[in-house]
Amino acid sequence: MSDRKTVALIAAAEIHDKTMTEETINLYLKACEGLSDEQFEHSIAKLLVSSKWMPKPSEVYEAAGVNPRPPSFESQAITAYNNLEDALSQNKPSVAWPVTRHIADTLGGHQYLWGMTLREFEFKKSQFIKAYIALAECEPEKLKQLEALPHVPYARLPSPEPYQPLIGNITKGRPT
Repeated sequence: MSDRKTVALIAAAEIHDKTMTEETINLYLKACEGLSDEQFEHSIAKLLVSSKWMPKPSEVYEAAGVNPRPPSFESQAITAYNNLEDALSQNKPSVAWPVTRHIADTLGGHQYLWGMTLREFEFKKSQFIKAYIALAECEPEKLKQLEALPHVPYARLPSPEPYQPLIGNITKGRPT
């Protein structure tokens, strides 16, 4: 646990006339481990000015402007799918994010998806989401690399390696 966070927490407790046990301090700091020392100290200082009560960890996160719970893989997949829909509706695969383009390539590529009817494309939504979740769970480092790539319109991504089926009816980047 961070000494800086501990000092800031104990100081906040003293200002609010609260006594904290070692267990309470450890639990509080464990709940706030997603914040840097600077974010934690800044949030505590901000809350000391604006709050009458000892802040809860959720209030410290809120003051830092940080979501304590990262979005689920499914919600990230839906966001990426929406990005794909936007790119296809504009017929501009280049506006898709790198991770979106990668998943689209595993489902047959932009041209294949663009040529589908709306009903066919809706069916692909579940496959896209499953492929995204499979990538996130089975190859988290690859997902991080794709998410770290800058989104540069018209940039060409490296071709994906021959696709190992993660979903039953998709092989080598082409639906069967």
